Amino acid sequence: MRVVTMYACLFMVVQGILWATLNSWDPAIVTCVFLYYPTIWIVERFGNYTGDANIIEPIRIGVPLGIVCYSVILAVVLTFIKNSKAKS
Repeated sequence: MRVVTMYACLFMVVQGILWATLNSWDPAIVTCVFLYYPTIWIVERFGNYTGDANIIEPIRIGVPLGIVCYSVILAVVLTFIKNSKAKS
């Protein structure tokens, strides 16, 4: 479990740095929004936002949520692959 947490934190830092550095480059923003679209959609669907908040808030909340979710998923997959290779 400690290894999964370490990998998840590492992936979060890497994704956060990429998001922060590419934030001023328009094509990168569009690509990141498409990558994190599932979490943005979940936030938009269940957030009950109205008006202008429906445009901005799902992205502001969905991208960090996507960073956390994708980091945990990647950490679990990487740990599973490393453990399965070590056993064989």
